[in-house]
Amino acid sequence: MRLLFLGSRSTQSVATLSSLLENGVTPCRILVHDRLPSGVQRRLSIPITGDGRNADPHAMGATRGIPTSSIERRQLGPTIVRERPDMVLVSCLPFRINDDLLDRIPLGWINIHPSPLPSYRGPSPIFWQLRDGTASIGVTLHRMTGELDRGPILDQAFIRPNDGATHSQIAALAGEQGGRMFTRLVSRLPSTLPKGKTQPTVEIPWHPKPRKSDFGIDSGW
Repeated sequence: MRLLFLGSRSTQSVATLSSLLENGVTPCRILVHDRLPSGVQRRLSIPITGDGRNADPHAMGATRGIPTSSIERRQLGPTIVRERPDMVLVSCLPFRINDDLLDRIPLGWINIHPSPLPSYRGPSPIFWQLRDGTASIGVTLHRMTGELDRGPILDQAFIRPNDGATHSQIAALAGEQGGRMFTRLVSRLPSTLPKGKTQPTVEIPWHPKPRKSDFGIDSGW
């Protein structure tokens, strides 16, 4: 199977990729979206599976001899056509994939979303779970569709961070857990991958990027 890994220079992406490599899942190519939204941390603050000295997707790919490229949104279509992967795994990518590209992949696009979908759909799910005071953070492996965070669920788990864990540390734990779930999923090949569990059609609130006011704590909390 030709697996293409698509992520960013984020703690979640790095942890997912490290987990895959440690468990013998080797992508045919690593694509890295280097531009992160403002406020997103680039550095890991806890050890992750594998060699922490290579906590960067480009360096990790070079160490393993895996072709690695920086990618912008406009470059993704031509790259997918050229690489012809059987499956694409996405971990922490800040833009939508259009339907034409989604339909080109025989085994589909799989995404790691750090929340217990369908709850906490949106671009900052860890923040909102922390703000709501949840003791455990969800991690969902799901098929990607044209509707963000609404594809069929393939696997789901929960992680329980230590008290005082930072957002970056939790993202790394979520990425590593997602990598383990994906490894279990592809271990079933060459049999057909499951279609997944359809998410409920009832409307569940979308959680947007947090505003400055969302970081405030009032005396009634």
